[in-house]
Amino acid sequence: FLSSAAAIEKRITRAKKVLAGATWLFELSGTQATDAPSAIPAAAPIFLRWAGVASLSSWIVICLITRYVSLASIVAALVMPFATWIAGYSRLMIVIATLMAVLAIYKHKANIVRLMNGTENRLGRKARPPATGEVS
Repeated sequence: FLSSAAAIEKRITRAKKVLAGATWLFELSGTQATDAPSAIPAAAPIFLRWAGVASLSSWIVICLITRYVSLASIVAALVMPFATWIAGYSRLMIVIATLMAVLAIYKHKANIVRLMNGTENRLGRKARPPATGEVS
């Protein structure tokens, strides 16, 4: 296991990679897109403290209720900009949270299609195979 200093350094490195430039922004893997919201607070601990708690809380609730990690991630991404605004952060932080939410949702487009088709994997079990005639 990583010490807490090593874990923070790893998150800071991830944040730098995620935020390094817009040229490769939409080429991020799903893991990198998901790392962005968790990496930012590590790089700047005060940034989005309460908004992050709200986003994480929504992720936990949705995941427990539906067992869809992707749906929970999408909802958490949607909550972040609103929670940032409600918490009274600057316009810049709201814009950053909104851009991160848009990126996270964009990176989940395949998951959204599978959710709509009912073929998305649930936490702890495999999804049902597509029915005849369904587009995957």
